[in-house]
Amino acid sequence: MNRLRISILLIALLAGSCERLAGTEVGNPEITMNARFSIRDTDPTADVPEFNLKMMEMGWTAIDHSEVCWNTGNGHVVDFAANAMPLDEIKVSNSEWKNAEITLHTAPGSSALPVSTGFAKWHNPRYAKIVKVMGADTVRALFQMPEKLKLRLIFGKATINTWRQQNGIIVEVKFDVGTWSAGLGSKPDFKFRTDGNRARYVVLSPNENAAVYKTMKELLPKAFVADSTNVF
Repeated sequence: MNRLRISILLIALLAGSCERLAGTEVGNPEITMNARFSIRDTDPTADVPEFNLKMMEMGWTAIDHSEVCWNTGNGHVVDFAANAMPLDEIKVSNSEWKNAEITLHTAPGSSALPVSTGFAKWHNPRYAKIVKVMGADTVRALFQMPEKLKLRLIFGKATINTWRQQNGIIVEVKFDVGTWSAGLGSKPDFKFRTDGNRARYVVLSPNENAAVYKTMKELLPKAFVADSTNVF
């Protein structure tokens, strides 16, 4: 087997299985695990129809050992609004966890905006879509995800216990719309753009509607449903 084939095999093993670290016992029973990424709709007036991040890795500490899973160099882009399980099912040791950590990075994308198509059909992982009804008006906004943002979601034992099902583990990674959309305010004075269908929308970026963008950026880590979230 040549070096190229060996490298490809190693990448495949890291992407689809767990890396056993110090203390793992040989023959330890295993259990299946999935991860679900979803939006938590705590604000009936707000919707986030698209929100992409890269899942970089997940790790946890058990009573007698630690493990790392879904560890890929380029990450796996997940759309929280899809409410899906986009990662491969894996096997993990069936032991009692003390804590777990998930690392997320912002996904790259172009700087192009929906000038030739409508807001609803336009896609770019660099921007999150937000729709919020404010009185008689509906604000449609594109939030420019901060470049090279790295988030670490930390979960404690009580939260982890809610992931355990009868036949496996479903890791729940949720983003709270209500916490984040509060940053839009009640009646902000937006600068508007027009999409390819001549409908108005808002860009939230460091250079456009900057005050609201700053607030939304500060609320972004706090909107993840985790015991704590660190920016690094």
